[in-house]
Amino acid sequence: MLAFLPYIILVLLLFAGSLLEVCGFRKNQVKVVRYFVFAFLLMLVGLRYNTGADWAMYTKAFETIPIEGNYPQWELGFVLVSNLFYYLFGNYYVLQFCATLFLLYALFKFYVARTNYPILSIAIFISMFFISIMMAQVRQSIALAIILLGNKYIFERKSLPFVLTVAIAAMFHISAIFALPLYLLNRKMNKVLAVLLLGFSQIFYFFPELLAHLLDFIQPA
Repeated sequence: MLAFLPYIILVLLLFAGSLLEVCGFRKNQVKVVRYFVFAFLLMLVGLRYNTGADWAMYTKAFETIPIEGNYPQWELGFVLVSNLFYYLFGNYYVLQFCATLFLLYALFKFYVARTNYPILSIAIFISMFFISIMMAQVRQSIALAIILLGNKYIFERKSLPFVLTVAIAAMFHISAIFALPLYLLNRKMNKVLAVLLLGFSQIFYFFPELLAHLLDFIQPA
């Protein structure tokens, strides 16, 4: 039972915060809950140890950085950041914590700016991506954070800065290129095209193996 206590606390925090938002409580009260949610997620996700699907791969690669040519087929941005953290701290878990901090900062900044219910939105995000992006996929989390921080270019209709944002994110995980169609969302479009775009994105969510095959085609391992 104690093993599940952190997750129970997380669910209760998200439920309480979402309820306060929906019921229209004062913003300063909800803001305090939001800080608690942020801090708790940072401790739970950022300080995780040997959990998730990818930890063994990441720690092994990090420990063998001094061996020239021993990198996995990873994107240049993540390789450079890994080198930086290796020679500054010599500890993979510092990199993991900072990646989590970066993702949470981008998520909260995005939802606070774009919705009246940021905690509820965070709860929905966690229900969908907790065991994947948050608890295992470090490279993807960095790429996602970069795209979230560049979301203003979608609303400001600045195509070149948004493309550059996606390009930088792709230096951490190549799947970031699939964020390019997001630029089409903040504009008037044919309803059929909108439905097709939404359906296309849902196909990759429910059948992630298709995305993996497509990524292998674009960037063979």
